[in-house]
Amino acid sequence: MELAIEKETGADRIGRDLQRALDSLRADIDRVEFLTAILRAFSAPVPEYEPRLRNARLNMSAYELGRYAAGKSDNQNSPSSSRRRRSEASE
Repeated sequence: MELAIEKETGADRIGRDLQRALDSLRADIDRVEFLTAILRAFSAPVPEYEPRLRNARLNMSAYELGRYAAGKSDNQNSPSSSRRRRSEASE
């Protein structure tokens, strides 16, 4: 029994190498498109956000609370003066 061994011609090898190169190129293009979409998403500005402080009984925004916590608040924005203003407004 004799086995037929096919010899690869130069054209077959070049074709296989070309196919491998094209597959690699397609993968690289897909990767570039993916990274471009990510960059586009991260380059958009962050929308303004002011959290609701539902459980807090202070009449202050998150920005004012941050300033107060950092010790940069003036007396009229302190929590005690906010409570005082709120109680005066309700009377």
